[in-house]
Amino acid sequence: MNEYTVTEHERDIPVYIERNGIYLEVTFACKYNVITERIGNGDRRSRVEWIDRTLIKVEFGDAHDNEYRWIYGDDMHPKIRNVIDTFDTEIQNKLEKATDR
Repeated sequence: MNEYTVTEHERDIPVYIERNGIYLEVTFACKYNVITERIGNGDRRSRVEWIDRTLIKVEFGDAHDNEYRWIYGDDMHPKIRNVIDTFDTEIQNKLEKATDR
């Protein structure tokens, strides 16, 4: 029989991307469980179970030296929304890596 331990984590996770003259830093308030399983041979494996990921802050600079900032609760500038949508897959991958065990 396999044994499980579950530890809950809550922390802000920043993700930074720089490419083609732009930079983007997004910060998420994250809640997740790390589930560690003890396998029959004594080895362990872990996985992350997401509870919540809330975007709380964005800083974005474009190739023309324009800078945009957004904080949770403010109206989001359309350029910020577009760059987040453009890099969504990379943002999600970096969030996953930040919680790898």
